[in-house]
Amino acid sequence: MRQILSKVFISMLLAVVLTGCGPKLLYQDDFSNLESGWDTHKSPTAGTVYSQGAYRITLNEVNRDQWSIAHQDFGNVAIEVDASKVDGSEDNSFGVVCKYRDLNHFYMLLISSDGAYMIQKKNEGTISRLSGEWFELSDAINKGNATNKLRAECGSDYLALFANGKLLAKVKDAEYTHGDIGFVVGSYTEPYVSIAFDNLKVFELP
Repeated sequence: MRQILSKVFISMLLAVVLTGCGPKLLYQDDFSNLESGWDTHKSPTAGTVYSQGAYRITLNEVNRDQWSIAHQDFGNVAIEVDASKVDGSEDNSFGVVCKYRDLNHFYMLLISSDGAYMIQKKNEGTISRLSGEWFELSDAINKGNATNKLRAECGSDYLALFANGKLLAKVKDAEYTHGDIGFVVGSYTEPYVSIAFDNLKVFELP
């Protein structure tokens, strides 16, 4: 009996230790609280709203980007979120913003509903492509009206984008050290697209 109790105690202690070794959760939002701090607005060309337990960004204009931020300030973080195309064109882009300093300085880690991905950087108002000349295709991305589990790592000197547990791209960049996090949606040749974001979690990175 003493040996059994000893094994049980060791198992419980190990579970506590392993739990404590996990990444620190800094922030989360399931968007059930309509006053959790995200901006909301509607116009003829774009909208950002809480909707059906998620946060939705909708565009009604071609060649348009719309982003929204959490009004937080983080250093090196991993951002996890479920991103779902609700309606509209598959000729789109959507994903995570990190280390947002202002309208002209931040990173974007993006996928599209036709199965492509890219990591971008906005600096002095100019967008540069960090992961390739243009969007690249991956079978890891769920196409069409589907949900993709995104993970964006914004480290001290790198950016990495994962979709559904698979690494899509990793690039080196150390210019922005901290800033806000958020979501972004883009349209291209067709005007209408609506993307819902849910189950947001932000973890500390070393």
